[in-house]
Amino acid sequence: MEQMEQKTRDYVYSFLAKESGVSPKAIKEHKDMGLVAVYDQDTDTIFIKDLKKIPTIDELFAIAHEWRHVWQSKIHPEDLNDYRERAECQDLEDYNNQPAEIDANAWAWIVVSKMLGGKGRPTFPSLSRETVAKIEERKKELETEE
Repeated sequence: MEQMEQKTRDYVYSFLAKESGVSPKAIKEHKDMGLVAVYDQDTDTIFIKDLKKIPTIDELFAIAHEWRHVWQSKIHPEDLNDYRERAECQDLEDYNNQPAEIDANAWAWIVVSKMLGGKGRPTFPSLSRETVAKIEERKKELETEE
């Protein structure tokens, strides 16, 4: 069973690399973190909470979201000039309204939908309608760029 999980993850990483044109230097497990996935720009590493299992759709979305931060860091570093960590923001809504977060959510939506055969729409349950509308608008922009 462990071999199937690794093949699935390898496929996901390969797909994301192909879609983005970039890859992080490393992907490592970090079981103690509260989030599913986090990108550390200083080490060019995506940390994932559990590398031993096949990712759920929500986990795929989180990994794709962080992969977009890799792209932002390497291809469009200016997108991260005014980026603030969660602790620096007033609340989750403030954090998710940053252009880099809007972009990462929109790109993750596109690539996870592609992985699922063109189906799927994230619900973004913790975000306001206004923030979701910004993500939808960015998604449309990205789709016209393809």
